[in-house]
Amino acid sequence: MHRNASASTGFGLGAWWMFCLLGCYRDEMPEGAENDREWDNIDVNEQRDRLPAAAQDCHDDVVGIWQGQSLLSNSWHHFTLDIKRKSGHPNEIEGTIYTEVWTGTEKDEEPPECIDDGHVHYTLEQPAEGSYEDGILTITGQSIENETKYCGQLNNYFADSFTGEVSVGMNEFRVINDDGWNPPSPLLFRRTECEQRPAIFRTWPLKWLLYD
Repeated sequence: MHRNASASTGFGLGAWWMFCLLGCYRDEMPEGAENDREWDNIDVNEQRDRLPAAAQDCHDDVVGIWQGQSLLSNSWHHFTLDIKRKSGHPNEIEGTIYTEVWTGTEKDEEPPECIDDGHVHYTLEQPAEGSYEDGILTITGQSIENETKYCGQLNNYFADSFTGEVSVGMNEFRVINDDGWNPPSPLLFRRTECEQRPAIFRTWPLKWLLYD
């Protein structure tokens, strides 16, 4: 079907601005994120393989559940970030960092049974605050709470702080994990749960117009 060029252009621009008033979403990786020299494809793919599938059609850039897991020296760290927007502050976030730590080898991606006093396995929670602005997400634990020991000794744990660029389209958040004790290492977070966009925005042609 052929339409008058000027009429269709005016309609298209008008429709675009109307849709953007309802909320436009970025689906690209922030510039430079793929070129971070601390990262390489092997690290990314290894970490992706051990995480649940990414959530789809999220309504907000960062709100939801994010998970990340890495081996630091001889201890696995599994992080779950529960992120919410801070009411009345559009660039601020709040939530909880849930941390699970256990000793093991590269093969122990799940906590093994406690077999001796040298094995460590514990969980803890951190009320957290942070910000999300210009594609950069920061979330910082404010205190250590609800420590639960399954075996071994509970060591002093420093509150976590993560800062990095977010890929909204891929639902990934890359940071350099520096806990002040182990050597800094890349850590990939993936958003695994979120509130979805309204159904009308998840179907063609609106999904194509706004997100693809």
